[in-house]
Amino acid sequence: MKEGRGKPDYAIGTRDEMKQDATGGLAGAPPSRRVGDRFPSPAPGRDGVPTPGAKPAVFLDRDGTIIEDLDFIDDPAKVALLPGAAQAIRRFNDAGLVTVVVSNQSGVARGLFDEATVRAVNDRLQALLNEHGARIDAFYYCPYLDGDEAVVERYRKESDWRKPGPGMLLAAVEDMGIDLTRSWMIGDARRDIEAGQKCGCRTILISGRVHLDALNRPKVHQDAPYRVTGLLEAATIVAPVSN
Repeated sequence: MKEGRGKPDYAIGTRDEMKQDATGGLAGAPPSRRVGDRFPSPAPGRDGVPTPGAKPAVFLDRDGTIIEDLDFIDDPAKVALLPGAAQAIRRFNDAGLVTVVVSNQSGVARGLFDEATVRAVNDRLQALLNEHGARIDAFYYCPYLDGDEAVVERYRKESDWRKPGPGMLLAAVEDMGIDLTRSWMIGDARRDIEAGQKCGCRTILISGRVHLDALNRPKVHQDAPYRVTGLLEAATIVAPVSN
């Protein structure tokens, strides 16, 4: 279903995983969604060979990176921007970086909420960013989870879209013409860093607080070349390098 200008477009492709385009009500092209079977090989910007005209991007985890991490956010009213997040994203926008959210949302597979809730939460995030003159260019999320904790059968499966898999990033490369060799992955968990490294992105770990993912992985902070306390600090590293 395609909606009007400035509103997200939602669709399920044959590859099953999800992309949510969002111009967020700011100036820009109408939202669109290309449907296809996974990503072709080679995709633009992979293997160190960017497609001419490909653009640099910043890939962002959502919970714990842009908004407060409440484990599983099942209500848009619970969305709260982290300090400096909107300012950081506005800097990415101003620097000409394609700004993409890539988020694991296993709460869908766990039966805690549905995909419509994931989209509503993303819409609320976009609205809050718009209030500060910032925007996300596209949201990608993975609703799948393998194993017994996935109580919704249609979502119980392995997926390379689930970080630390690189699938969401590679799909964005295909969809949006991104040059991975000039792009960044920023997140607050080891799986974010691993996903970026698998694609050849530069990576930044946000480690201003103890993340649950780090409790079982004491060496998490050694996986990224940069370690910062928040997204705004990350923006001071990314924007000058990417311009």
